[in-house]
Amino acid sequence: MSTFLPLLQHSILYGLLMSAALMAIMLLSMVWNPAIWAGDYPPDIKAKVGPPDARRQRQKKLIALPFLGVMLAAFTAAVATLPAAGLAINFANAVVAVFAMALVFNLVDLLIIDWLVFVTWQPRLIVLPGTEGMAGYRDHGFHFRAFLKGLVFCLIVALLAGAITAGVQAIV
Repeated sequence: MSTFLPLLQHSILYGLLMSAALMAIMLLSMVWNPAIWAGDYPPDIKAKVGPPDARRQRQKKLIALPFLGVMLAAFTAAVATLPAAGLAINFANAVVAVFAMALVFNLVDLLIIDWLVFVTWQPRLIVLPGTEGMAGYRDHGFHFRAFLKGLVFCLIVALLAGAITAGVQAIV
């Protein structure tokens, strides 16, 4: 029996759980100060908002810690629980699991956060003061290009997870 389908199901489940946690962090940080994310906005909006001040840089770093922590914990948990899904912990399974999880988040980010919320819905929460009506808020292409860059991130993180898994397996 092929192990790819169970591996994919396992990874998608963990990817959805990770995405929910990351979306919660993003939402809470937007409520706190939406300008924290201004560096990730389209160029016209980013230019209008200007470079981040020291306060915004500190806030972004504070958000980055739980964001990266959730990702690391989710990737680790997904790989560590592969045997519970009847799968071996090895380089290939770790790469596929982490790539699929990162891809799920990348798709959630593109389809839900960027295209649905940012481009289509545009709640006042995400519209930064002084940038109302700017073209960047309707730029699907900007977000798709960010998605493509995210694919590179997915691959790098997956290969790194596979290498770490193989290294740990060699030690144990």
